[in-house]
Amino acid sequence: MWLATSALVAETMAALKELAVFNSLRLVWVLGHSSIPGNEKADLLAKQASLTRYIGPEPDLGVSSTTVQNAL
Repeated sequence: MWLATSALVAETMAALKELAVFNSLRLVWVLGHSSIPGNEKADLLAKQASLTRYIGPEPDLGVSSTTVQNAL
């Protein structure tokens, strides 16, 4: 059993569990820019998504202000 400490990770895990009810899922780490067609499409979609305006609860950065201050 995995413990998610991030709301985004918890939401992703729930979505994957829901998909797995009627589907076979396998998560595979793929080296970026390796000319794998599905990965190239995922890279393109991620780039498009990164250009869209963030919609959701604040903060939109998943790092606490204390962590940022300590890093600086």
